[in-house]
Amino acid sequence: MRLIRVCELKEGMVLAKDVLDNTGRILLLEGIELKDTFIDKLKHIGIFAVYVNDSTLILPTTPVIPLSRSETIAATEKALHDIILKKNIKASGLREKVAKLIEDILKADTLAILVSEIQSYDRYTLDHSFNVAVLSIITGLTYGLPKDELVELGIGALLHDVGKIFVSNSILTKKGRLTPSEWEEIKKHPDFGYKVLASNMDISKEALDVVKQHHERINGTGYPHGLRGESISSYGKIAMITDAFDAMTSNRVYKKGITPYKAIGAIKAMRGLLFDNNIVDAFLAKMSSYPVGCKVRLNTGQIGVVIKTDEITETKPTVVLLFDRNGCMYKETKTVALAKERELAVVGTL
Repeated sequence: MRLIRVCELKEGMVLAKDVLDNTGRILLLEGIELKDTFIDKLKHIGIFAVYVNDSTLILPTTPVIPLSRSETIAATEKALHDIILKKNIKASGLREKVAKLIEDILKADTLAILVSEIQSYDRYTLDHSFNVAVLSIITGLTYGLPKDELVELGIGALLHDVGKIFVSNSILTKKGRLTPSEWEEIKKHPDFGYKVLASNMDISKEALDVVKQHHERINGTGYPHGLRGESISSYGKIAMITDAFDAMTSNRVYKKGITPYKAIGAIKAMRGLLFDNNIVDAFLAKMSSYPVGCKVRLNTGQIGVVIKTDEITETKPTVVLLFDRNGCMYKETKTVALAKERELAVVGTL
């Protein structure tokens, strides 16, 4: 699934989400194959962007950050497959992919994470691991970790949920509330992952810390061991934040993900209590509360879509206005750089 501007749509693309107007009325249903007449209508009524299936994309799209997602995920998938077959993992392949990932991130025009890019994929386990790796590397960069440690942090993040291989899939995908015994089984997965990787001489202590500690919390309320404060490594403290953030914003069979704006608010609320203050600062320094594609409401009542943001003025993004204060769609869209408009501000997301 990919968010794409209406002006880039082509006949034959398939909608990945319903298209709604400002009142919540469905204009086009998910799964519809777009025709030129539909695209013209979307342009006419002022819809700025829609979600389409990746498999139907005709135009090459430029990712927000040119990350080698598919190659990294393929290497992670192979490592998980080797674990299932009880083979030793050769971490050299993962190190190569993570080093390339770090280079991609360093080459990016800005490190402000536009979460719409890493959140636009549906396969959860592998894509979640990739997202956590990207977020962890960027947080580690801001925190000041050297490159060799960033590589090990990235490997640990890619493998952080490996222990879930040994948890029943019926528990992992259960839609209802877990029973106490099922929850206890889930809480074992960091130890399961640590044990299967610890015997592998090619996996570093730093990477193992990520696997074992990503569900710990600095006040001792985490699992599996209730570690506190300095007994948790910096790598574990980074991964606990990035894992929590991506889990909060991801759609699962048992819950709908919340917006990045709300997830960032939750991380801020838990700083100093569950999460280390300094690492929260490093995490937030490169995050955008209003990622590209996010629908926002202004203090004037107008509604628009974010088309540009940066780490300097991340609370004042550039927005394409779609609806006026009365909920009426503009005949012609207007682009507003909020950083240059002292009287305008975002007051919420939709």
